Amino acid sequence: MRPMKFFQGLNMATNPASKPLPTPSTSQETLKNAEAREWMQRYKTKSKDLGVNAAANWWKTTINDIERKRGILAADDLRRRMNNQK
Repeated sequence: MRPMKFFQGLNMATNPASKPLPTPSTSQETLKNAEAREWMQRYKTKSKDLGVNAAANWWKTTINDIERKRGILAADDLRRRMNNQK
């Protein structure tokens, strides 16, 4: 008995499942950029609701918490990404 050829005649190049999986570095970059956009949106919402000064104070507290929990390098990276998103 011959084995069946299930993939005979399929063009694997057009199959979306055959595309390579994203590497962890690009997935991580995408996640970090999305986080930066999210923080920018939160700041914008706070500044509309509470005013610019209150939003600035909120952001100072938030970024200090991020520095404390994740480290200074992570907070600087977040700031850089937020500035690049503008």
